[in-house]
Amino acid sequence: VIRETKQDLNYASALENAAQFQNALGEFEKAEALLQKARGILELFHRADDAPLLLNQLSLASTYYLSGKSVQAFEIFKTTFAKVSGKTISADDLITSQYYFGLSSLENNFLNEAATCFNWLKEYYELNNDLENINYHEALYNLGDVRLKQQQLAEAETLLATSQKFFETKNQTTEELYAKIINTRALCLQKLGRSAEATALFDILEKSVGGLSSAIALSNKAAIAQQTGNLSGAEKLYRGALKAYGRSTATELLSYAETAQNLAVLLTELGRYDEAIVLLDEALASTNQAGKANGTKISSLLAKKGLALLKAGKFEDALKNYSSAVVEATKQSNEWVVACNGIAVVYQQKGDFAKADSIVQNIFSAYDSGIKEDMVFASVLNNYAALKQVEGQLLTSRDLLQQAAIITRKNVGALNLSYATALENLAYVNLQMGELRSAKLAIDSVLIISAALLGEKSEEYASALINLGRYYQYAGEFSN
Repeated sequence: VIRETKQDLNYASALENAAQFQNALGEFEKAEALLQKARGILELFHRADDAPLLLNQLSLASTYYLSGKSVQAFEIFKTTFAKVSGKTISADDLITSQYYFGLSSLENNFLNEAATCFNWLKEYYELNNDLENINYHEALYNLGDVRLKQQQLAEAETLLATSQKFFETKNQTTEELYAKIINTRALCLQKLGRSAEATALFDILEKSVGGLSSAIALSNKAAIAQQTGNLSGAEKLYRGALKAYGRSTATELLSYAETAQNLAVLLTELGRYDEAIVLLDEALASTNQAGKANGTKISSLLAKKGLALLKAGKFEDALKNYSSAVVEATKQSNEWVVACNGIAVVYQQKGDFAKADSIVQNIFSAYDSGIKEDMVFASVLNNYAALKQVEGQLLTSRDLLQQAAIITRKNVGALNLSYATALENLAYVNLQMGELRSAKLAIDSVLIISAALLGEKSEEYASALINLGRYYQYAGEFSN
């Protein structure tokens, strides 16, 4: 037995082993205290950047992640891994830390860092020819999920298909990881325009796996229906998924919350704001009940509630929710940008254009600091363009909308309703400015996209026809 008063390296090692045991029991505060105590001993023998202290910090970051402190975990991982290069630390000692660093990066939308971690794990197992290890296929799944979020769809499809084939060959199709792979691959196929294959995968999952996986499959089928304009079908599927969820585990609660917020977004689009707000309150309660609530999830839910309140004309309540979302979000994250943008829109609706302009300029400054140009930024540009239209600054508005359209196409592709909406906004401003040729090109593209995706009887196609009529009116071609 090692005496507690004997502060030597053996005792420090024993403390770290005990911390691992406490993590396994879910006693994260005890694990954190043990690791901090071990660190105090290690500091008597090592410099701050020596391998034992770095490994201690990585273990602490893993504990933070497991306890739901995803943001703090990410920061410690990032700082510590920057010092690991060149140290005599074996790859075997880094596997767990790379895994949790990847997950914390993914949760906080730091996709490049997440990709680096999961690719490291993928190469580790390949180097050791350990391709039947389930951890290898979890690395493939997570890397595929990251690539999907980065819009690198071909690579995502290859990674996910590889793991799907492995589980089916081994007849392990009841594994939870298999269900995740199927769901994510189906979403990837949908983005690749292979909707029939995506729906077939969801059908297989819904019938063969059951439980949580079936509920998630229903939710994802609803998302496909929503994207293709079948809104009533989407609502039915979302509600079916909500009924199918159990709500006894953290995973079930968080999955329920995600589906509830997706249905709330749909209801907001349909103008059923009160129903949307009720669902978002349920999602917030489920997220908190799961015990793994983090600022990213809470901020996203609060912002969606803010949008529903804004559209319902409840400006002060919307402002409170958006402001709370800003507080919960990591500064300069996508959630932070969405919340700040929401506040700007509230002030715009209230007629306080100076304050709205100031907030948007603050967002632009954040993007200058390195936030990537994504669909969130495209949304900011669209809202700012609307503000400039109200102020009569049509040239500025057009430039903003052009940038938004370019970013949207880069993120979602040309055959997408979001891109069609961006072009329609651009066409409207070009018509106001008398830029008829540019307006006609945009309108023609919107007609092609909406006809291909929703058909010529859809509201989107009809809206484009109205703009085409405006074009002929401006051009003096009244016979058309």
